[in-house]
Amino acid sequence: LSGYLSVGISVFSGIIGASVMVSARDSWGGLFSHEKGITSNVKKMLLIMAVTEVFNFPLVVCGGIVRGTARPKLAMYANITGFYLFALPVGAVLAFKIHLGLPGILIGFLSGCIVCLVLLVVFIARIDWKDEARKARSLTSSPVEEEIKDHEDHKNSGVNNVAL
Repeated sequence: LSGYLSVGISVFSGIIGASVMVSARDSWGGLFSHEKGITSNVKKMLLIMAVTEVFNFPLVVCGGIVRGTARPKLAMYANITGFYLFALPVGAVLAFKIHLGLPGILIGFLSGCIVCLVLLVVFIARIDWKDEARKARSLTSSPVEEEIKDHEDHKNSGVNNVAL
């Protein structure tokens, strides 16, 4: 439950972050330059970056959840697939073959975030949380505490322990 709640809060936080970026996009470029071309381009790019933030917040949380279950390889595979195998080629094609320039790179990055997030969400949805709780308990409990808890779990499961 806490994992799903964390992802939900991160989506909400991403929306807040995106809203701040969109609302500040008129003045953001002026913090770095007073040239019209630069400030105009920053204003346009912040729209793409705002959408990226909506996906980036839960992406980071999902990566943490997967790493927290002692599966850092899954997070690594999702990142390699999303960013190196997907985002990089898509961004390069959009930027240089289709001549979109920086927006093409950012759209590629956004697509990589989405692919990576989808992979991590699939990994998280397939996690057996009861098994994870047992693993965590065994790693943090003494052997005696573990035996007592296993006995209580067995007793509460309603299974009769009848010898044949």
